[in-house]
Amino acid sequence: MKHINEAIVGLSFLGLLSASGYAEMDKLPMGGYTVLAALLLGVMLISVRSLVKYYYEGN
Repeated sequence: MKHINEAIVGLSFLGLLSASGYAEMDKLPMGGYTVLAALLLGVMLISVRSLVKYYYEGN
């Protein structure tokens, strides 16, 4: 489970970087970017919280 969360965090971060690049090149509208960025940040935060819980509580 730990490795899955680490992969999700990494992919979310790469997706956020990619979305930022597309928004800067005007290939992604800012409304779409905002929704996508919020979704990716939410997924990243949930996964990071799960990893922290795993390391500190051992569950």
